[in-house]
Amino acid sequence: MSYLIKYLNDDSIYIGGNPQNSKWNNQPNKPIKRIEYKLLGKTAILEGFEAYNHLIEKGHFVMQGKERLLNVYLMALKNENIYIFKFDLTTNEVIEQIKPKGKEYYGTATTGWKEGLKDQEIYTNLTE
Repeated sequence: MSYLIKYLNDDSIYIGGNPQNSKWNNQPNKPIKRIEYKLLGKTAILEGFEAYNHLIEKGHFVMQGKERLLNVYLMALKNENIYIFKFDLTTNEVIEQIKPKGKEYYGTATTGWKEGLKDQEIYTNLTE
């Protein structure tokens, strides 16, 4: 997996790649213009949104005694709707969803959102 974040004010770019890191710890704290994720042989792009978030979902398998990454979520907010790309690592599928704000993750809100753009045209794309 790798991801690219392009920032609004100066078009600077941050490139990350560790799917175990679900936080925005190392990224600069400035408005985001565009996010691209590459995972499962696909590229997901979200651009022009009011806010962005991403999170990972892990499961602990008792028989194996290991924790395993199950899903990676890329989310963006526009007009009280959350646009979601869910990378399901158990089925190797990417699921696109739109959910109401506050109900984006199993019917509940998520935290950790980063500022994006106001009053911009949005762009979403999923390619092989």
